[in-house]
Amino acid sequence: MAENTLAGLRYENVARAGFDTLVDALVPFVGFTRDLSTDAVEQGTVVKTRIVPTVTPASVSAGASYSAAISTKTFAEVSVTLNQHYVGGFAFNNQEIAAIEDGVLSDTTERAIKASMYGVANQCLDYLWALVTSAYTASVTVAASGFDADYMADLMNACAKAGFPMGLGPVCMLDPDYYTALVKDNAIQDKSASGVDALITGTIPMCAGFKVHNAVSLPGAAANNTVGFGALPDAIAIAMRGMDVDDDIKKDFIEFEVLKDDVTGIVATFSVWVDRDTRKKYWAMETMYGASRANTNALKRITSS
Repeated sequence: MAENTLAGLRYENVARAGFDTLVDALVPFVGFTRDLSTDAVEQGTVVKTRIVPTVTPASVSAGASYSAAISTKTFAEVSVTLNQHYVGGFAFNNQEIAAIEDGVLSDTTERAIKASMYGVANQCLDYLWALVTSAYTASVTVAASGFDADYMADLMNACAKAGFPMGLGPVCMLDPDYYTALVKDNAIQDKSASGVDALITGTIPMCAGFKVHNAVSLPGAAANNTVGFGALPDAIAIAMRGMDVDDDIKKDFIEFEVLKDDVTGIVATFSVWVDRDTRKKYWAMETMYGASRANTNALKRITSS
């Protein structure tokens, strides 16, 4: 196999490893309204997305108008500014590359891009969590030491009374201390009661009607004592776009690719280039991102006090 083919495969593997890491870390995005695209944009571009309201069915008598029965719903427009441009990556100079064996270099670059993508993901999530303020109602208050499945049921009750369609599985994001407390709950650990192997897997797919996620970077007490929340997709609107360059500039890159995940829609750009003056090779992954509060009735907070 030709060396350039081997190199191409190496870059593709590194790109995939980094992108998969980003996608895994940004699983919380799935719980919200998303407008994600590979279309290249300028920083500061405003993306218009819409949130879907709760639908109240109407009774129709014989011979009545179906059009009149179907109430007119306003699909509220939400503007999201793409004002967050996050770049993660690393570089090796010529001497460092020469000193590292080929197989070790591949492993090192893959681990380095994964570490970089965790950093990018945390920046995205920090921006998202900062939107979860007192603009959203606090419905459950409890210390981590006392948090258990009963409090998840209380959150379900608060959300159901607010009109959440619990059968659709809204998300519940929990601070790690609260997620851990839930894993320790005897009712959760008892598989015959919960139906999950929480003690073995460390995960709780569903609880009290919520799709539960361990929100590792949720800021907790730093943000209105928020330690978790239950939410519908229209609580927050998220937009993400790929970054691109002109074809003439792209020729100067060793590798340049805009990646999109088919399941989550998450987008990032992977690139590799060399500074001929310093003989240093750079690997980078980047994304353009923004988020805005949308329906403030569609998220109920858990607070520590």
